[in-house]
Amino acid sequence: MTKAFRKVMEEFGTGKKILFLGSEAVCLPFAELLAYACRDLGDSFYFAPGGEPGKAVELRYRSPYGFQTGRRVKPGKADILVVMGG
Repeated sequence: MTKAFRKVMEEFGTGKKILFLGSEAVCLPFAELLAYACRDLGDSFYFAPGGEPGKAVELRYRSPYGFQTGRRVKPGKADILVVMGG
C-alpha cells in the first residue's frame, strides 16, 4: 500500500500540499503511515477528522517517533485530497 501511494505521489512532483480526510482515530494512523512513505518528497501533510477542513491539523515528522499530529491549521487549498474510508 505504501509503495503504491508513494509512486502516485512521485508522479505529481514535489512540494505538494496533501490533505487527508478520514474518520477520527481510525484513519489517522493510516494517514501518518502514508505520509511516512513520502517523507522525503518535500510535501506538506494535513489531516482533517470527519472530513472537516476546519478541524485540520498538520502532520509533522518528529525523529525518532515518526509522523505525529501538530498544531491545528487552516490548510487552504490542497494540491491533493486523499479521502480515506473508515
